Amino acid sequence: MNSDKVNWKQARVDAAIAAMQGKLADHTAMSRLWHGACEDTSTFHRLIAESAVQLADVLIAELKKKGEKV
Repeated sequence: MNSDKVNWKQARVDAAIAAMQGKLADHTAMSRLWHGACEDTSTFHRLIAESAVQLADVLIAELKKKGEKV
């Protein structure tokens, strides 16, 4: 993978969206988060969004590392 040809900004957005969809699909984890860590809906939403972006950032960093080795 050549880093010059990858739109990393768009890849990050796409990865965050996919991560959020995956998290929301895990109903058990969402229930635990709602009942364990969240006092209101906005906190619940913020935690999900933040974790999706964090996962995307880790994925992009790994992909960039792998791209440098090719």
